[in-house]
Amino acid sequence: MNWTDRLFDRIKILGERIAGIYYWISERNELHEELMDEFDFEARESERLRECMLKDYDESEREISSLKKEMRFERLKFWKDMTELKRELERCLEEYKTEKEKGDVVDGK
Repeated sequence: MNWTDRLFDRIKILGERIAGIYYWISERNELHEELMDEFDFEARESERLRECMLKDYDESEREISSLKKEMRFERLKFWKDMTELKRELERCLEEYKTEKEKGDVVDGK
C-alpha cells in the first residue's frame, strides 16, 4: 500500500469517526432528555401524592431533594460528556480537513 492509499484510507476513517461522534452526541442528548423527563415526572408525582396526603411530608421532601440532586448530577455529567465529545469532534474535523487538503493536492483539485 503506497502513501496515497494510506492517505485516502485515513480520510475515510476520519469521516467514519466524525459520523460516529455525531451519532454519540445525538444519543447522549436523547438520553439526557429522557432522564430529565423521568426526574421531572417523579418529582411532580411525589408532590401530588404529598398534596393528597398519601405520603409523609418529610419522606416526600427527601425524595424530591434526592431527585433534584440526581438532576443536577445528570446536568453536570451531560455537560462533561458533551464537552468531551465536541472536543473530539473538533480535533477530528481539523485532522480531516488537513488530510482532505492533502488528498485534494494529490488528486490535482
